[in-house]
Amino acid sequence: MATAQLIDGFVDLVLGSRCVGCDRPGRPCCPACRDLCRLRATQAVPHWPTPCPAGLVPTYAVGDYDGLLRDLVLAHKERRVLALARPLGDLLAGSVGAAAPPGPLVLVPVPSRATTVDRKSPRMNSSHRCISYAVFCLK
Repeated sequence: MATAQLIDGFVDLVLGSRCVGCDRPGRPCCPACRDLCRLRATQAVPHWPTPCPAGLVPTYAVGDYDGLLRDLVLAHKERRVLALARPLGDLLAGSVGAAAPPGPLVLVPVPSRATTVDRKSPRMNSSHRCISYAVFCLK
């Protein structure tokens, strides 16, 4: 644990980085928040929007879109904190693993707003990074 704390201190000193979830100096996702993500990835359950559109296929989530989950997604998609692709990929893999029926599967990244798509279109966007990691986890 001392090595992780030294690394976090160094990262904070050199880059001024802080955990997106708890604001602890160091990595964009500290070990405690990362452990919480790993735990939540095993707890994916059906999650229905309110109001629920007729004919919606079952959707799965590892939690409500608030708190740590919301902070991670927004930092990754809006502020391009690419170091969050792995923890978000873990969460996505948990949801996909809980929902995946036998056979082919399609994951569709959804951008948060049109200006973000325009800005990212020439390169692989943050949603694709999370999906790529999730697919790796599922193999």
